[in-house]
Amino acid sequence: MDRFLKFSDFTTKKKYCQLQERFCLNDERGSYEKILEPFDNRTITILKIDFEGTEDYKSIRFIEDYLMEYIPKMSQNYFRRFINTINSKALILKEQRSELANIYINNSSKTLKTLCEIDFIKDNIILLLIDQLELLEVDLNDYLKDPYPEIQTKIKFNWSRVEIIYFFHLLRENNYIEDIRDAHLGRIIDRVVEYYKGEEYLPINNSRKHLNDFKLTSGRSESKANENLKEYFSEDFFNI
Repeated sequence: MDRFLKFSDFTTKKKYCQLQERFCLNDERGSYEKILEPFDNRTITILKIDFEGTEDYKSIRFIEDYLMEYIPKMSQNYFRRFINTINSKALILKEQRSELANIYINNSSKTLKTLCEIDFIKDNIILLLIDQLELLEVDLNDYLKDPYPEIQTKIKFNWSRVEIIYFFHLLRENNYIEDIRDAHLGRIIDRVVEYYKGEEYLPINNSRKHLNDFKLTSGRSESKANENLKEYFSEDFFNI
């Protein structure tokens, strides 16, 4: 049984019939039937196997036991897939994450408009779908306000501010990370890192400017940081 319903399953009569057809294919006591016109409701029999391996048959209805069960989970499933896409494609920049979120929001708005115009699905089902689209848009808009929700606390380095920024500069210059522009790398550092000063950890601000200074100066601004970092890393790390 397909538990991941797609909003596109409900946007045309043909796709809705295909959804109903897939549902009916799970009928253990029925035969294949090509569905060309949507049915109001239907009951099928599926085989259930418990943890002890005992087999049993159960009747489920298309509306009450399938759509009503899985439509309320659609916004959560779509948002989870959105997060999984960010992780699998390593979208670390705010602009990349926002672009993907806006694609989802635009698709959601188009689907909402389509659902309001169809007449082959019962109104209560349409209302459930609209509710899920609205919940998804709320989650995505909240995400746009904070595109790094997975970061609950910043990474606390026991280094000075200059040492931390110079460390990320070395990572980039030695091709350990992508050649990210100063503005983007600086934003990441400011967002996720704190430096140690005295007996407390403090946020880092304006890393972009310091990253740019490392390129323009002749080594004066980072010389002390350079010597301190050599205590932790091999000489090869500094071949820039």
